[in-house]
Amino acid sequence: MSDSAEKRLVSWLLPMRLMMTPGPSSIDPRVYRALAAPVVGHIDPWFKTCMDETQILMRQVFQTENRVTMPLSASGSGGIEASVLNTLEEGDEAIICVNGWFSERMYEIALRSPAKVTKVEAPYGTTVDPEDVRRVAAGKKIKIVGLAHGETSSGVVTQLDPFRRVADELGALLVVDAVASLAAEPLNVDKQKLGHRLQRIAEGFECAAGNVPYHRKSACRRSFEEPQEKSAELVFRFNDGHELLGKRSFVSSHAPHFADLCAA
Repeated sequence: MSDSAEKRLVSWLLPMRLMMTPGPSSIDPRVYRALAAPVVGHIDPWFKTCMDETQILMRQVFQTENRVTMPLSASGSGGIEASVLNTLEEGDEAIICVNGWFSERMYEIALRSPAKVTKVEAPYGTTVDPEDVRRVAAGKKIKIVGLAHGETSSGVVTQLDPFRRVADELGALLVVDAVASLAAEPLNVDKQKLGHRLQRIAEGFECAAGNVPYHRKSACRRSFEEPQEKSAELVFRFNDGHELLGKRSFVSSHAPHFADLCAA
């Protein structure tokens, strides 16, 4: 190898950083060790056991008894797509609360569905007023209310209980992006009756990016089981395999990094 080539490779000697931002964050040393372990295929018998154990641990973090709590191998945006595009159909109406760049992303994803989507916005660094959602929704049949629990771009945390009450009044599902809050901010999924709950695992879990802890309540499951038009969501089209969810471990061919999930 030439001297010039060796000099170029110096860039791969990564520095150690203490990262305490909403994302990314520093990774626990146990996770680094797990990531160095051999790869196991998703059809290996060991993989199912690992998935079972991972789902048990994830239910503890979510504080839920619901079996449809699983990891998706995706970025946080992939998790948002899985929640929003599997739920909204033509004729549906949705409200997305926007108070930063990542809640804006949920809104942009929802616009790619055939549903009618309304944005309720608050200035950057503040939270959306649930009364604004109630006012905008008056007289409408809203299917989902979406928001970011922890807005990664600002670090602002939205209190979920007022939005849960508004969603109950509307008969709507509450879709929550916990990008920077799950395992970092108090929440109890069962107590707060959250519908979709998704999170990029890199922040509160101190794990590598590319995993989305995902939780879906029974009301959401019914919406997937009903006949739908062809979905815009191809990678995580839940109504194609809903019979697997909640009955036994869900094994996706897009296998996530289970080693770091288990290490966490």
